[in-house]
Amino acid sequence: YCVINQFINQQIEKGYAAYIYDFKFPDLSTIAYNHLLNHLEGYKVQPKFYVINFDDPSRSHRCNPLNQKFMTDIYDA
Repeated sequence: YCVINQFINQQIEKGYAAYIYDFKFPDLSTIAYNHLLNHLEGYKVQPKFYVINFDDPSRSHRCNPLNQKFMTDIYDA
């Protein structure tokens, strides 16, 4: 637990992107989000924070993988 939290915090402080699998949602997500808000100066472009929750879609950001702008040719379909 303490290793994972420190790893997430260090990655955010260094300005890295992260994909966090939060199996006890929202524990790690809350830690990462609050730490990100406190360390936005490490990023050249202000990052966005998205949550995709497969167990409870009402608490999730929406994305459409079949959106026309993501498909550049027939092979993408």
